[in-house]
Amino acid sequence: ILPVSLWNCESMRPLFFLESLKHIKEVGSFVPSSSILARRMTVRAQVDSAQTIVEIGAGTGSITRQIIKDMPVQSKLLIFEPHLPFFHHLQSLKDPRISLLSDQAQTLPFEMKKQGLFGVDCIISGLPLANLSKNDQQKIIRIIYSALNPGGRYVQFQYSLLSYPLIRSIFRNISLSLVCRNFPPAIIYTSVKN
Repeated sequence: ILPVSLWNCESMRPLFFLESLKHIKEVGSFVPSSSILARRMTVRAQVDSAQTIVEIGAGTGSITRQIIKDMPVQSKLLIFEPHLPFFHHLQSLKDPRISLLSDQAQTLPFEMKKQGLFGVDCIISGLPLANLSKNDQQKIIRIIYSALNPGGRYVQFQYSLLSYPLIRSIFRNISLSLVCRNFPPAIIYTSVKN
């Protein structure tokens, strides 16, 4: 058992565990991301200098809270969480810089257009890509690539390397880092749009 200090206590709620029991394929894990993983994700995404940020698959908000903490005052954050119990939980976040959407990642181009955005600086994702079909994975990665500004960063965590070949085929510039202080240990994929 890992020490409680590894977890973002605000988001370590029974909700995450109960929803993962019912929908493990969509949720991807039985416990929320650790605060250590959340911080490493925002640093890799360079959230502190981003004007437009997207989070896909926010869950109960472990990473979301770190993004809000690190993002500049004048920036904007679009949060996509289609799983309704998580979406309702995230509605407790009150910050004028965020737009919370109960939509799939595939609606990103539509939402960007609706909000007058032509590109975003970074996209952070907690989607369990390996649980999706290859076709759905490819569609999502292509949408992410198209949505990013040149030099924009896509930061994704996974629990395996199964999605690496697909991400590498779309993003040529990709690096990996391991976060052992998460349960289960996570791999952060950091990709930059050329």
